[in-house]
Amino acid sequence: MSTTEPDDTDQQQKKQKDTTKSSTTTETSTTTSSSWKTNNNIISNLLTRSKPFQIIVQKAFHDMDYQRNGHVDKLELYTGVLMVHLKLAKYAGPAACYPPTKQVCDQLFDAADVDNSGFINQQEFSSILRVLCAQILFRMAVYYIILILLVPFVAAKVVATMGIPNGSYLAMAAEQSISLATFLGAIPTIWNLIDERASQKIGQLAQQQQQQQQQQSQQQQETDTKPNKSSNTDKKEK
Repeated sequence: MSTTEPDDTDQQQKKQKDTTKSSTTTETSTTTSSSWKTNNNIISNLLTRSKPFQIIVQKAFHDMDYQRNGHVDKLELYTGVLMVHLKLAKYAGPAACYPPTKQVCDQLFDAADVDNSGFINQQEFSSILRVLCAQILFRMAVYYIILILLVPFVAAKVVATMGIPNGSYLAMAAEQSISLATFLGAIPTIWNLIDERASQKIGQLAQQQQQQQQQQSQQQQETDTKPNKSSNTDKKEK
């Protein structure tokens, strides 16, 4: 009888430990996922919340998930990001032709991969795309403001300052040249500033998610070590 009781006690403690570990893992995944959704919703905007955008993202995930297992890896994520940007370029024009680097995509992948499995599901894929494509709408606004307002104003001002007669061929050629130079110089510069700010936000988001994962992993390890200590104490008492 004395031999059976410790075995039964050890089995019960093992079951309790497994139950505690599974519940802790579930809570960790749920907490990190909810935090991830909250953070990326702050960065996203009207474009990334629209139904057409969601359809494009869903189709991209379906095309990348060629094994049909509901998961994609880092390389498939980056390929999907490029595909979404190409699709958006049909409607958004050049504003969507500046996709993020693979390094930025990898940072968000690591932040979204809560269980460190090396794969993300469709929900996490959509969350990453919402973050990465959030600045496209701002790019479009800058693009058309410069094209419609700034470029004609600068060209006319320069032609008037140079004293070129209005309506002449020289004035038309000067306006076109100045407009093209202003457009090609201003647009990339402003878009680079937008991308830098977006990359900083993405980096901060990824760091926050990784810190949360580390804290939750430490808490889980502490929870796992407590049953071991109690079981060792019980064995010594017996």
